[in-house]
Amino acid sequence: MKKILVAFLVTGICFGTEIVMRVDGLACAFCAYGLEKKLKKLEGVESVDISLNKGLVRIKLREGYTLEEETLRKIVKESGFVLRRIEVKKP
Repeated sequence: MKKILVAFLVTGICFGTEIVMRVDGLACAFCAYGLEKKLKKLEGVESVDISLNKGLVRIKLREGYTLEEETLRKIVKESGFVLRRIEVKKP
């Protein structure tokens, strides 16, 4: 299963996919809003849902779009947070 996940992340994440990221440092709604705003600017992002209590960021992609792992890592880091894990959930 881990090899499949790595293959998705290397080649891009497929359409209709939900990406769940574990992010450390999300302390308040204002912080979460800054990250959400940057993620929503990415082409193909349908929705972003952030759970402050759990430190989880859920991204849903539109059909036909992909995201690269490196792009997500860069945005999280530039927003001042630490990305701990990325999980891809197929539809």
